[in-house]
Amino acid sequence: MKTKKKVAPERLNIAGIKDRPGWTDAAIRKFLGEPDELRANPIFKTAAPQKLWDTSKIKAVEDAPEFQDWKAKSLRRSKSAQQVADRKRAKARRWAENVPIHLRCPSELSRVEDLAIHAYNERLRERQERYDKFYDFLPASKDANRELLSRITVNFLRHDCTEYDSRLEDTFGVVGRVEASRIVRRRVYDVISGRFPDLAGECRRQMRYRGLSD
Repeated sequence: MKTKKKVAPERLNIAGIKDRPGWTDAAIRKFLGEPDELRANPIFKTAAPQKLWDTSKIKAVEDAPEFQDWKAKSLRRSKSAQQVADRKRAKARRWAENVPIHLRCPSELSRVEDLAIHAYNERLRERQERYDKFYDFLPASKDANRELLSRITVNFLRHDCTEYDSRLEDTFGVVGRVEASRIVRRRVYDVISGRFPDLAGECRRQMRYRGLSD
C-alpha cells in the first residue's frame, strides 16, 4: 500500500516558522511583517487569534541574501552566547566544588541530638502557636525511634550548623545554578557523614530522596 505524500501547509503560525532554521521572533517581525491571516485559536476559543503567514512568502524570504546574512549572524551570536554560558556554568561548578563548607557543632553526637531535638520541637511549637488548634504535634525526645532522631539531626546539622542555606542562596540567578546547588548539597552531606559516621545512612537516604546520588 502506497503511503500518501505529506503536503506542506499553505500557512504557518509562529511556532511552525520558528521550527525552521534561522527564524526567531525578531526575524519574523523584521522579514515577514503583519500576518497574512488571523485565525481563531483551535484549542482555546477565548485566546488571541493565531497569526499565520503564507508558506510561499516564508520560502521567498529564506532565499533572499538579506535573510541568509541574518541567519549566519544569528547562528554566530547563538554560538557565542552558548560559549559564554558554558564558561559561566564551569565557573559555578568550580565555585561549588571549592567553596568552604564548615560544620560548627559539638563533637559528641549525643549532644548534637539534644540540640536537634530542641530545635525540632521549637519549630513545631511555633507552628502550633501560629495555627492554634488546627496543628498538633508529638514532641521528639531521646526515646524517639532512631529513624526520626537521625532525620531531625541531619536536618539540624544542614540548616543550623553549616552554611548550607546561605551557600544555596549564593547560587540564585547564577548560570549553572542547578548543578552548583547539587554539588553543594552533596558536599554538605559528605561533611556530615565524615564527622558523624552513624548518620551516614540517613545522609544517603536524603541524597537518594533528593536525587543527589550518583
